[in-house]
Amino acid sequence: ICDKDRLLGVNLLGYALYPDKFTNELLRELRDYVIEVDLEFSERFGVPQSASVTTLKPSGNSSLFNATSPGVNPIHSRYQFRNVTVNKLSTMHKFLADSGVIYHDYPERDYASMFTFPAKYPEKALTLENCDAIAQLESWKKFKTNWATHQVSCSITYEPHEVEQIQQWLFLNQDII
Repeated sequence: ICDKDRLLGVNLLGYALYPDKFTNELLRELRDYVIEVDLEFSERFGVPQSASVTTLKPSGNSSLFNATSPGVNPIHSRYQFRNVTVNKLSTMHKFLADSGVIYHDYPERDYASMFTFPAKYPEKALTLENCDAIAQLESWKKFKTNWATHQVSCSITYEPHEVEQIQQWLFLNQDII
């Protein structure tokens, strides 16, 4: 199955920080470029082209280390603490601990520590304070239709009064979902 249906998971980061930069046209252009490069390498290595190449998923550690937002989700707030789980035997653990990054033992994972980083995001960033459930669903739809050849993973945060609107949106967009 892996040989027949190869998967490549090219992901994007930073949407919530600069949503205006991620136009539908740019997303389609980037997706098409990824498909082109995948075809080039599949021919070079004599293997089938990937069945799917682009996706979107929350990316906790990599988004933190790249000082950006994870996946298509809005960030929780402009100012927050981000945590990263690191294996105690790794070089990264030694580097972060020696650099003075705050950490503590990870509950129920005696092999890991939780490192804590303060984060500050741009004023225009999408946050849960300025992005309701329908806006989050529309962001998901934008990436699903213009970027992803696979799935777009996200969590929709909502208030109880938004449930009826969410249900209606899901009904109207069921062909995409």
